[in-house]
Amino acid sequence: QMCIRDRYQRRVHGQAIHEKRPDMWIWLGDAAYVENMTIFYYTFVFPGLDLARDRLQQTKDDPDYQTMVKGGPHILGIWDNHDYGQDFGGKDFPFKTEMQSIFLDFIDEPIDSPRRKRKGIYEHYIINVTPKPDVSFNVHLILLDVRFHRDSIQNDILGQEQWEWLQAEISKDKQGLYLIASGSQIISIDRIIHDIWDENSLNRLLNILASENVYAVLLSGDVHLGEFMSLPCSENYLGYELIEFTSSGLGHTSIDHFPFVGEELDKILFPSTYNKDEDRFRKRNFGLIDFIVDTQGSTSLHLSLHDEQGNEVRMRNIDVTSHIRKLRAFTPDEQAFNNCPALKLHKDDRFLLHVLMYFSKLLFFLLCSIILSSNTIPVSYTHLRAHETPEHLVCRLLLEKKK
Repeated sequence: QMCIRDRYQRRVHGQAIHEKRPDMWIWLGDAAYVENMTIFYYTFVFPGLDLARDRLQQTKDDPDYQTMVKGGPHILGIWDNHDYGQDFGGKDFPFKTEMQSIFLDFIDEPIDSPRRKRKGIYEHYIINVTPKPDVSFNVHLILLDVRFHRDSIQNDILGQEQWEWLQAEISKDKQGLYLIASGSQIISIDRIIHDIWDENSLNRLLNILASENVYAVLLSGDVHLGEFMSLPCSENYLGYELIEFTSSGLGHTSIDHFPFVGEELDKILFPSTYNKDEDRFRKRNFGLIDFIVDTQGSTSLHLSLHDEQGNEVRMRNIDVTSHIRKLRAFTPDEQAFNNCPALKLHKDDRFLLHVLMYFSKLLFFLLCSIILSSNTIPVSYTHLRAHETPEHLVCRLLLEKKK
């Protein structure tokens, strides 16, 4: 989920979430934008540890958040770039160890938790669903840290220590369901705007799932829209359609950034490799996951996106037991997966689009500089940050004529 305080002064109503009576709340990154935004829109600077701590606390104290969590759902979470403290941040962020402690304080992680002792905030939780004493089913919730060890040069998003940990954890139970959560989207490697997994890391994750022969569903946030995606031809390699469920964001979405062209722009920037337009929801949203286990032990999932009033707007039902049963006799066909026509990503076209976006940003920054330095329209500016104004703005550029 995304930051719940922002310049738009509208967000998902806390009461709408509270009325769903969740047993657990999972932050999927950007619980707050702890950085300062510069005068160049969407350029961020780390403000220091004290301000970062204060901005996470502001989210925690927000009345809507307090309404959401009243009644005691268990709070879990992982970070992404903006609550980590560095946009596109990775292993070289100098304050990552201090921010680990601050973030874990924010979600009230116990003092003796293993997450406070390891390098990174990744963790594995086992949820045992028991409809009657002799029938139970294990749901494995794995929270991945895609920031602490991220190495963009080596195309490694988790780091060797976390990769080894992940394979060891997944190997423990071949009959359970694995929910694998990441602050950044995982399978959508053909999208150039967002901070997503690299192709090498995605393939390594798929290799683990295939070698361990387990059933998994991916969870993610970050992209300012909600959607369901599926990896083409994954049935050939994993034995089932790999689904990624994205919920983002509570406070603002992609349409808020471009109110007149946002939806049309999204259609251009989000190719149809992994889903179609009807699988996406561009307004404020939150996600729900319902586990349904009958008295015979048959398990299914109901995944749903809800709008800011709590209405269900997108959904998927998954027969988990059927998928796990089929895996017992499945043999991966890696060649068929690698030759999947839908995964031919036209890398030359992607490169040209990257170049276009780079020069578009450069032109935007140049125009800002010209306006701010013009002799005919002298201005002064004050940069205000979220939680530092009563209006709860992310930023406002105040222009006034110099006297």
